[in-house]
Amino acid sequence: MALPKRLPAPVCLGGDPKSSSSEKPFVLLASGVRTVSFLRVQVYVVALYVDEAAYKKHTSSPTSKKAAEEGSTQAFISHLLSSGEVPCILRVAPTRNTDFGHLRDGFGRAVQARVKVVRKALQQAQKDGAGGLEGAAAEFASSLLPSEEEEQALADGMQALRECFPKASLQKGQTLDLVFHPSPREGGVDLTLEHDGAIMGSLKHDGRAKQVLDVAKLLMEAYVAEKDPVSGVFKQALSEKLFSSTS
Repeated sequence: MALPKRLPAPVCLGGDPKSSSSEKPFVLLASGVRTVSFLRVQVYVVALYVDEAAYKKHTSSPTSKKAAEEGSTQAFISHLLSSGEVPCILRVAPTRNTDFGHLRDGFGRAVQARVKVVRKALQQAQKDGAGGLEGAAAEFASSLLPSEEEEQALADGMQALRECFPKASLQKGQTLDLVFHPSPREGGVDLTLEHDGAIMGSLKHDGRAKQVLDVAKLLMEAYVAEKDPVSGVFKQALSEKLFSSTS
């Protein structure tokens, strides 16, 4: 499935995707197909677009270059989102007729899978850090685990994401845009879902959530994770693009 090389600004950022005269500041970085089951059935094509001017400025900074030197796609994209400088669009284009409910459930499973990875890492860090520590140091190690407030923020974020999806079909050839854009809250990311030039719903960054339990960031991570990404083809194409252009 051929995807455009450039996109106009999304509605949530003041754009008018339906206008033929609109400028197209978002440029394609990489795309790849998402497959399921051992039969490798194609479900959709996923593509990442970035605000070209903001991306060029960001990648020229010393901190971005340092992130690129790590050679980790996940770390690079996480740094890009956390910088609050570069709006991104993750475009999903079904290769067969589907509905928003199927996409909603798939995104939910992807986020939950990332949550499990994060919990395991936090538990291990807490275990390693607390060993033999006393007083304030032990207290700090225990704080690595999410608080009840942070857990509630995660649950609320998951519910807000589910509520963005209507009970409607999404035909082959149509697209769903997941727009990741800087939140007014420092270090946060807002997520807006758009279809056919209209906003379907938004997920605002919750200040109660730890950065590692931010639903928007977890969803993006699911596609760029170093292990078991949603689409290995997309992740590989993105890695090649990122580290060839930043070397």
